[in-house]
Amino acid sequence: LREWFLKDSIASALQEVETQISYCFQEFGALGTIRIERKLGDHSVQINRKLDELLRRTQVRNSINNGTVVDRDLAKAPIAIPLQLRTTSDSSSNSSINALNVPGSENSVTSMSANSRYEYQANELDSECKRLRSHQHLSEALIPGRKAVALRRITYATDKSVTTTAALARSLTYLTRCLKDIHVDSHLAGTQVSAELTAVLSESIALYKLAFKEDKACRVDLATALYNLSVLQSEPPKPKFSGSSSLYPNVIFNNTIQRSRNLTSALAAAEEAVHHFTILEREDPDAFGMDLANALVNLSFIHSDNGSHEEALSISRKAVMLAYRFNSTDPHTHERARNIRTLHKALTRVSFCLYNLGRIREAQEAEMEANDVLKRPFFTIGS
Repeated sequence: LREWFLKDSIASALQEVETQISYCFQEFGALGTIRIERKLGDHSVQINRKLDELLRRTQVRNSINNGTVVDRDLAKAPIAIPLQLRTTSDSSSNSSINALNVPGSENSVTSMSANSRYEYQANELDSECKRLRSHQHLSEALIPGRKAVALRRITYATDKSVTTTAALARSLTYLTRCLKDIHVDSHLAGTQVSAELTAVLSESIALYKLAFKEDKACRVDLATALYNLSVLQSEPPKPKFSGSSSLYPNVIFNNTIQRSRNLTSALAAAEEAVHHFTILEREDPDAFGMDLANALVNLSFIHSDNGSHEEALSISRKAVMLAYRFNSTDPHTHERARNIRTLHKALTRVSFCLYNLGRIREAQEAEMEANDVLKRPFFTIGS
């Protein structure tokens, strides 16, 4: 009877310990999410101080001392687990107690289960973010997107493997797509998301580069992120004042300096994107040929903005050759339409480069060729 009573007490105590540990990690995850997400919004110093104080008060402390488990400062009274002498009939109970007394074993198992839970929740939030974006609910999609990133940060802080690194980068990519849609949406032109979009893109690129060292499959995502960052950085700054520009000489000077810096960064990102897309196109021309053509057109734009018109012309002509090759062989409707638009864009780019070089007649011929491309049927017969 005494042996049965001890077994029942140990089982109940272990179940209570597991429940309290689960509660601790849920609270820690929620508070950790608050701590990370608050950096994305505008909060006062006083609010941040209060959140820090709350986080310090609720830190999870799991320690096992002399058979007593102490969960946290605000928990109930410690649960005393009666230790039992080892017998042959209750080896399973003893193995559970021994597992608890192994240093670090309990924490590692709990940490793994918590990370798995966070990963599952982050996957669900990523799916919700993509669903809302597909329905054009852009502002609403930012909420699950940011929450997913916050959860990924928690798992990445405890496990910096290639899997968690790539997962955080992908969640940042989903958030980037929402921010990019808002950035280019004419109805939301007043929304200030450019700074956040640049920061999120830069962070995702840094993470993709880390993951790429061990997993070359990340090359596609890395190249795409670099391309998007270069497009964003090469955009001309929006004017922040109205009226005569002569009244704001300092603003104009500062904008000129910032523009030069942005173009330098954009050029580096665009060249790196072209490098990766070139490798991808060699491995699978049909899948990445048009991506390389678009990357070359973007690089040509940046060279023109920097005044390198000869370099811009050479690169744009490479894009035209590439686009012509895929435009003549692809039979699919949507792909054909996309390829025709890319070819038209590349030919127009050649025309502008020739105009910039003073070669007017050649520029007019390229412009006529670009216009003729748009006269072709976008939808092939039988496709």
